[in-house]
Amino acid sequence: MAGKVSSDGTKFVEGARQRIWLVKNVEMLKGYEGQEANLRGEVAPETNAIQVLSISPQVSHTANWGDSAFRR
Repeated sequence: MAGKVSSDGTKFVEGARQRIWLVKNVEMLKGYEGQEANLRGEVAPETNAIQVLSISPQVSHTANWGDSAFRR
């Protein structure tokens, strides 16, 4: 799921639904505090908790209008 890690690194806000997940293993989020990220994990919807299995930073791509691909 894609979203944002909280500034204290204990919660993850899912971007699409703005659902807040409490992270069980906060050590996995170390270094990602306050950043947009993609993560995979095992969720427990009844307690809004997630066990993070992997995390990666969200990559944003921007178009360079001066690039040759746009000159036609």
